[in-house]
Amino acid sequence: MKLHLKGNSGCNLTVEDGIVRKISTKKSYNFRLKNQFDKQKNFECSIFRTPLVRNHGYYENKFFFEMDYIPFKSFDQAFKFADKGYLDIICSKILSFIDNNIDGYKKFESSIIIKKFESTFKKIPNAHTDLSYLIDLFESMDKKIELPEGFCHGDLTLSNLLFNNDDIVVIDFLDTFLDSPIQDIVKIRQDTQFHWSLRMLKLNYDRVKIIQCLNYIDNKLHNEFKKYDFYLNSYKIFQILNFLRIIPYCNNNYDVQFLKKRIKLLCIQR
Repeated sequence: MKLHLKGNSGCNLTVEDGIVRKISTKKSYNFRLKNQFDKQKNFECSIFRTPLVRNHGYYENKFFFEMDYIPFKSFDQAFKFADKGYLDIICSKILSFIDNNIDGYKKFESSIIIKKFESTFKKIPNAHTDLSYLIDLFESMDKKIELPEGFCHGDLTLSNLLFNNDDIVVIDFLDTFLDSPIQDIVKIRQDTQFHWSLRMLKLNYDRVKIIQCLNYIDNKLHNEFKKYDFYLNSYKIFQILNFLRIIPYCNNNYDVQFLKKRIKLLCIQR
């Protein structure tokens, strides 16, 4: 039996005979998917593992690659009966992953971030009516921002982690405009702080239990990340930019308003 799934990032997925096939929906996305394929194929990590890539190429001028299907649990399934000890294991793995990917620090030109903000801002309908206040926020950034260099998954959300006890598989790598572990910090807290992936769940789940787990993980992550100056200085601006980049892909106004409210909340937080 072949299972067809539609992705939200310019790709379609099929699952058949234990193999997942990911293919561009249009030729213009080939370059990005190829970068994602390269990230996954070359991924080497003692903390997380990723599905083995089996094949890749082009079909009707659209890039594809194939990988093993891993029948592990999604985060809502894994957290259903999670205790403190298991959540501590997850936190430890995430923190170690971030730490191990920091290869040093570099002062980046803030113009890189401002340019990304401007291009993203233009894609958001009616942005100038209720998000124009962000222009001053981004343009007031220091000319140089010190950030860690190093590998980042690019979309390290709980939706892209699969769980089997302490064996955790990471999927759906994403290319980013700036390769830095700050991107993965932003993405994981997109879920633990703001519970974004809960909005993607279709089946019934124990919402109270899951939120308790998310809040516990977020508190541990936040307290550990505070040891980094770059986190204290840059998390807010990168999380705002992250939410802005999600808005054009939202399928309903309810999600758009959710993101805009969180952006305003971030702006008033110290």
